[in-house]
Amino acid sequence: AVPFGGLYRTTLGVSRDSLAAAILDCWTSLWAPAVLAYRSRMVKTRRAPAMAVIIQPLLFPRAAGVAYSRHPITSQANQVAINAVLGLAEPLMAGQVTSDHYVVDVGSPPSPPRLLQRQMAAKTSATVATGAGLVVQPLSETDQNKPVLEDREALALAGLVKDVERAFGKPVDVEWAIDGSGIWLLQARPIPTRGESAGSFFCEMIVWSRANFRETLPDLPSPLTLSFVQEFMENNILRHYREAGCLIPPGLSSIRVIRGRPYINVTLFQSLTAQLGGDPQRVTEQ
Repeated sequence: AVPFGGLYRTTLGVSRDSLAAAILDCWTSLWAPAVLAYRSRMVKTRRAPAMAVIIQPLLFPRAAGVAYSRHPITSQANQVAINAVLGLAEPLMAGQVTSDHYVVDVGSPPSPPRLLQRQMAAKTSATVATGAGLVVQPLSETDQNKPVLEDREALALAGLVKDVERAFGKPVDVEWAIDGSGIWLLQARPIPTRGESAGSFFCEMIVWSRANFRETLPDLPSPLTLSFVQEFMENNILRHYREAGCLIPPGLSSIRVIRGRPYINVTLFQSLTAQLGGDPQRVTEQ
């Protein structure tokens, strides 16, 4: 696993005059609560490592996100999972929005790749870069109701991600962006595999359960109630796991609404329990 992957601060849309302050802001993330918690749990030395700040030009993408060369939940090698949002991916990486989700079966010759799953998320705005920094812009009704990626873009991106996996010689997650020039691969990190770290936990499928909700919300809840439950789980439950240093794949939701009723992602909470050193099988009992 890559130490401290995703924990240090990234600042986007920085003007030349604000560059020095942004570098200092990046350095201070060495002492962020999530980093300190991760360091105490995963690294033997308490001394903070040195940090080199990378400065690079910012793209102005139509869409961006993260892709996994193997499915992040099932670990299936023939499936590439893609999370995509319009504009910059900053709110996705921060866990502030839900992304469109795609799963591509890359196949093997002579079988061509094919799109297995396309799950559209509700979207009302996109984060874009301007001369004054990052701006959240409202989306038109047309953009709100169409998928972030065309099928051909998802298939092409999946092929590139598998190329990166072959170059690394191990599974990777890849941050990407699409602008008028095509697909840009921004960053790639190895994905922990079975047995490599306490944070690696995989199962064969996502288990969704009505347990607990069946007792607390026995009647068919209203849309307002469902919205509140989803916001509560994301902001009051998952936030604490992130602050404790747990890694949650962007776009992976703790709640899914099926036929008007909420179901909880048991697999996700088993993964979080495993990352904190607990027994994931106790989650179903609890």
